[in-house]
Amino acid sequence: MSKNQSLSDIAVILSIGLSVSALAQPSLGRMSDRFGRKKMIVLLSIVLGGAYVCFPFASGFASLITLTSLNILCGFGVWLISDVLATALTEPISIGLQFGTYRTFSSIGWICGAFAGGFLAQFLGIHSIFFVAAICYLLSLIFLSHVKEPERRIGRFPILSLPACIAEHQFLGKTTVFFFVTFCAFISSSAIEYYLSVYLREPPISAPYTMVAAAYSIMELPNIA
Repeated sequence: MSKNQSLSDIAVILSIGLSVSALAQPSLGRMSDRFGRKKMIVLLSIVLGGAYVCFPFASGFASLITLTSLNILCGFGVWLISDVLATALTEPISIGLQFGTYRTFSSIGWICGAFAGGFLAQFLGIHSIFFVAAICYLLSLIFLSHVKEPERRIGRFPILSLPACIAEHQFLGKTTVFFFVTFCAFISSSAIEYYLSVYLREPPISAPYTMVAAAYSIMELPNIA
């Protein structure tokens, strides 16, 4: 909105970015199988930090599409591979408990980030968020360097691409049903996450950035549990 893009323009920018990410996620997951989770997280985090730094200087529709696509692609990629790594680091007897605890820290980070972002935007300008976010991602890599990645188990079968998996009938049965459950659940989730801020900022509410930040933080509170 600060770049004077209309709601329809924003919808196109987000949809293209999400489409690029959706097509690439299986390949990113496959690359993490081959080259290691930590290496992929580091690579994607550096690209993501670079995209954040470039956002304040973007001025046109095409540049916003490019940066948004990089943002969503790398952001979702880090999220995906981090989840896989977190699962690999848990003990099999209590995966649910340990992964839930990992998610609690994710939620606390989200809440703190939403509050901090709102205050930064309110008092230092909306562009300040991108520079601080880039620094936070680079700091996270320092902590990641202390994580010991588990040895990968050698499987009896080659690592397949998504089309090959489908051809081998590995995505049938209960897994396919779960894919459609996730698809349906994220329709409403995506609409709210991306457009609630626009709704709150526009008249008649015209909420300040701090109130928008509070709304997103409150939304995330239940996830701590």
